Amino acid sequence: MKLFRILLNAMLIVFVVDAGAAFVDELIHLITDWHILSFVRLPTNLIMTLSTPFIWLAIVVSPRVPKSVFGPILVFLTWVICGAMPMPIYLGLTSFGFGLAVIELLVAGAVVARMWQLNNGKGFLVTEEHLNEGPFFSATNAAGITAATLFLGPPALAIYSFVSIDLACKVYSADFVGINLSGFEVAHKQYTKGDKTIDLIGMAHLGDQRVYDTMFDGIEANDRTILLEEGVADSEGHLGSGPLYDKMAERVGLSTQKSMKTMTDLEVRNADVDVKEFHPDTLKLLGLVLEIYRADDPLPPLMAYISFAQGMEDPEAMGDMVYNDLIVLRNDILDEHIDKALLDHDRIVVPWGAYHMKDVEPRVLEKGFTEVSDVRHTLVPFKLLLGG
Repeated sequence: MKLFRILLNAMLIVFVVDAGAAFVDELIHLITDWHILSFVRLPTNLIMTLSTPFIWLAIVVSPRVPKSVFGPILVFLTWVICGAMPMPIYLGLTSFGFGLAVIELLVAGAVVARMWQLNNGKGFLVTEEHLNEGPFFSATNAAGITAATLFLGPPALAIYSFVSIDLACKVYSADFVGINLSGFEVAHKQYTKGDKTIDLIGMAHLGDQRVYDTMFDGIEANDRTILLEEGVADSEGHLGSGPLYDKMAERVGLSTQKSMKTMTDLEVRNADVDVKEFHPDTLKLLGLVLEIYRADDPLPPLMAYISFAQGMEDPEAMGDMVYNDLIVLRNDILDEHIDKALLDHDRIVVPWGAYHMKDVEPRVLEKGFTEVSDVRHTLVPFKLLLGG
């Protein structure tokens, strides 16, 4: 019993210390960009993560464990292990860290206050007297919590994951990607202004070939319609040679998106940039990612990528730079091509990576176009990913 009480109190103390250290550290980081308490947080984070099963088991085994104290801790830790969704979807790295620290501090404050109340104002630790109340083990308690975990946990986790993934896809792609019960879907949205039409089609490099084959059905090929193709040039050979996504597609049971000229009879014009315009660090990062795609054994290049990522002095600044190169710069060029194409074409078809659309769609709307239709294609069916 003494050891049991010591372990419970140890978990409680470590959680409170971790909450306080996280709040102070993230507050300082918010002001100075420094993490000065990492030496405290790293071990406490690890201890709390590893202690999550113990806390659950303690609540199952003994009804003496105050559920109103350790229950919130268990829920918080489980939520963090699951990614703390949806917070990361809406917050940057710095804001997310601080927001999570604030929530942890609030949980810590609540459980300390509750423990203080249970001890009648005589401290916030679990006492021997408290653990002596009632039987140490209860079959009813154990069966009830275990049943709730087994029967309610998986469906709750599945729903939570489904909603979180769908929300993340829609936020990051301006609703050009989502998920339904069949798989990942992409949007084909149409916008009009007078006699002019722009089609924005969210694309992915990997998908169901049958969907690729019908993606442009209904768009008549004529000299007043043009398709602006995505696809960076690499005149200086920065990205290496060989197919980019074929091995990745084979691993997951999908097909690689082909050239637009093989997918449609529409007039096609490339509207992308040459990668030589990217920052050298962006090119290095891209090279590491493409090595993962091309490798027969993706583990070694994956480890090289992780090593590179861990060595970044300022990950947030690196992320901004990569986003500017891969998204903003290329969208600027695309926007110029759209303006030029509108001069002598009535319909502009833009099948670009769905992640671009969060920036492309507002530019189209700013030109005075209005959305008139939204058709969804299930481009990545779950049954293919599962080998069906």
